[in-house]
Amino acid sequence: MHKKQSRPDIEVASTQHDRLTELAVAARGRSPGAHCLSEELERARIVPELPATRVGVNDVVTFEYDGSYYHEFELVYPKDADFKSRRLSVLTPVGAMLLGLAEGQSIHWYGADGRSHRVSVDKVSKVANGGTSAAQASASESGSWAYSGLDLDA
Repeated sequence: MHKKQSRPDIEVASTQHDRLTELAVAARGRSPGAHCLSEELERARIVPELPATRVGVNDVVTFEYDGSYYHEFELVYPKDADFKSRRLSVLTPVGAMLLGLAEGQSIHWYGADGRSHRVSVDKVSKVANGGTSAAQASASESGSWAYSGLDLDA
């Protein structure tokens, strides 16, 4: 069970909230991030549209996770996830914790194994519908991108 922590205020776009809630419920017991996503959605303030500085699904985010820096990862639904292409599922614990945070915000939590984790948002970029994200462009320019220790099951 997760220990309760003081967490920063988060916001989720109304257009994404219902789909994310259904996803978390459907994945409960099958995905390590489903519980995290459910908890975050329950406490989120639902807004018509996210400010440019808040992380939503399909946004590109640069962040620090447990002391390692991750540059331009796109937060996506599970079917679109591909770590090598810098596409991080919202159904991972890290993805769930990024959801709704604003630039400069950090969140601390304990994983299912009791380990302490922290993620901090440095920069958020919105992706135009139908366009190529900065994460996709950067990954394709560099060829392959090496895994750098992001523990997706934490």
